[in-house]
Parts: sequence; C-alpha cells; structure tokens
Amino acid sequence: MNASASAHPASHPANSAPATPIVSGDDRALNALLNRIVDEPEIHARWLNTLAFLEFMGTRKIARSLNGRRADRIALQHLAEEARHAYFFKRSIERVAPDADPGFALSELLAGFSAARYFHGLDALVHRDLADADPTVGPELCYLYVTTLIEERAGWLYPAYDAVLEARNLPLRLTGVILEEEQHLADMYSAARRLDPQCEERLQGYRVQEAQGFAGFFTRLQAAV
Repeated sequence: MNASASAHPASHPANSAPATPIVSGDDRALNALLNRIVDEPEIHARWLNTLAFLEFMGTRKIARSLNGRRADRIALQHLAEEARHAYFFKRSIERVAPDADPGFALSELLAGFSAARYFHGLDALVHRDLADADPTVGPELCYLYVTTLIEERAGWLYPAYDAVLEARNLPLRLTGVILEEEQHLADMYSAARRLDPQCEERLQGYRVQEAQGFAGFFTRLQAAV
C-alpha cells in the first residue's frame, strides 16, 4: 500500500442517496481529540489499531450474516473491502510507530472496552428489535442496519481524521477508504429499503441509540488521551 490512498475503491452500481441526514457530532471536540491523538506516536498507533479492530468487527458481522441465499457478489465485495480496511489501518501503524505490532487485546486499543461495547451494543440493539422479523430476512436486516449505523458514523469521523492527517503532513491518507465506505452506505440503504417497509422509521430510532452509544465511547477516548 502506498501512503496517499492505500485502499482503492472498486466500482459499484449506482444507488440512491439516503433520504435522511447522515449523523454528525461535536466537530470542534472531534478535531481537538484527533489532534491530541496524532501528537503522540504511541497513542496514534493505538488509535489506528482501534480503527482496525472496529473494521475487523464489521468484517466478522458480514461473514456471519452470509448464507447461501445472500452470498452474492456485492456482499462478498463488502466483506473483502472491510477486511482490507482493517488491514489498511493495521498496516498503517508502522508509519507512525515502526516498532509496534499490536494484536486486538483490549489493552492494546484506545478505550478498548468502550470500543467493543459500542459495536456489540449496536448489534444487540438491532438484533432485539428485529426478533419478530421474518426469519428469512432477519439476519440480513440486522447486518444491514448495524453496518449502516457504523458507516454513517465513519462518514463523520473518517473525513475529519483525514483532514488532520493532511494538515499535519503525515504520511497517511484515508481517501480510498472513505470512498469505499460511502459506496457501502449507499448499498446498505438500497438493500434495507428493499427488504423492510419500516426502514426509515427503524433507522431514526436506531440513530438515537447509536448516538448515545458513541457518546460514551467518545468520552472514554477523550479520557484516554
């Protein structure tokens, strides 16, 4: 991978844009946090490892949702790209801390317990809400909604992080990752709307819960740096 655009987006069919706004947050607080993170190579390495961990969790979620009925090209492409994003962040650690080679133990992450709780909390929330859904589409909907929520959060977080990297002239950019995440999100919206007539209503409620879960994670990140 090169330093400028280390994940190259593949072509996808066009999908409709989301009808509801993408999530946001406190931009000033995020910028301050990211600048503190990149100030210290050891902390920056743990941050990259945390992003790799979250991407890896997404990869596992996709893999577990696959079955013979929905293991189509798009699903497998998403699986491959999420795995590549996890590898991209893991490989990028050597650019900021050449001697670091962490695993995914919570102690090797930044606010590791809160990162895991954020992801698993979303997964459990959506799983419970869809308990009465048609079992032939329930697992797929759970994957689609959890992925949508994570991709929406990445759509706020990753561009801000990329801007800090550029401003600091650091040898790392997220251009390709961001483009792929944007396409993933469009694909998720399209598929969720097709399978669930209550898609928009569900997403509104899920976003409220996601924001609360992320706020807890964000607070722990601030405390950790």
